Amino acid sequence: MNVLITNPGRRIYFIKFLLDIKKKYRSLKIHVSDCNIYLPTMNIKNLKTHLVPKVRESKKRYKLKIINIVKKNKIKLILPVTDHDILILASLKKKFRKLGCEIAVPNIEITKILHNKLKTNFFCKKHNILSPEVIEPKKIKKFNKDYSLIEKEISGSASKNIKVLNKGSKIKIKKNFIYQKFINGKELHFDILNDFNGRYISSCVKEKIAIRNGETDIAKIVKKKEYTFLAKQISKKIKHQGNLDCDAIIDNKGKVHFIDFNPRLGGGYPFTHLSGMNFIEVLINLVKGKKTRIKEPKLITSAKTLGILNL
Repeated sequence: MNVLITNPGRRIYFIKFLLDIKKKYRSLKIHVSDCNIYLPTMNIKNLKTHLVPKVRESKKRYKLKIINIVKKNKIKLILPVTDHDILILASLKKKFRKLGCEIAVPNIEITKILHNKLKTNFFCKKHNILSPEVIEPKKIKKFNKDYSLIEKEISGSASKNIKVLNKGSKIKIKKNFIYQKFINGKELHFDILNDFNGRYISSCVKEKIAIRNGETDIAKIVKKKEYTFLAKQISKKIKHQGNLDCDAIIDNKGKVHFIDFNPRLGGGYPFTHLSGMNFIEVLINLVKGKKTRIKEPKLITSAKTLGILNL
């Protein structure tokens, strides 16, 4: 069983999770691909590493390299953990499935929607998923007199170039940016796991305690029936394959507003994993044709450092 994790960068915890699974499944072979041979995840023992081009420099070269890696090493499962190559991998799903390889991302059509925050908002409206209101450019300045806004890139990731525009701010409207009503409340993170046919398996919800560079640093597991209900509804409407990393805010009235959907294992997944919900093992077993029973999550609080600590 050959598993490829793409572009993990400094996210050593993902490799650790796979190495722990390898203790149980000794035939598991772990492959890592990234663009820098000096990265920590490219220098761990008992891994097969692959140097690949940077996606932003040549999508064509990256695609050809990944195809070559899959064919040459008989990769059976690809786990992306960043946004860099999501669209490329989604476009290769049918090709790789013919080669006997599953990719833990949705089809290209839904991936394109989730990669674009404006299209995502339209999708949410169509499917009755509560999401912060998008303000039309011609109404932004008038709206900002009474409400604060969030300014962010339509195709941005990792919370880059996100700015809160306080009520009454001077606003210069930017091209390729989206403006939404600011929602004040607690930040939540959902991990929603589907099988490779887009059917719901399980979910885990965390309350974010600390965030750094767009990734959750400290979080605690929370369990509520309404959160599970929301996760099942989103699973049914998006029909993704693999994990869906979702950012949300619960307002002071108890309503949950969904902000972003990232079709991959994201920065909030380590807390899901540490709670006892091993989504990675489930995906491996699905490829092997086996079913895995997932336990209820432990109500833990955890922090990410160079490793991970239970608090």
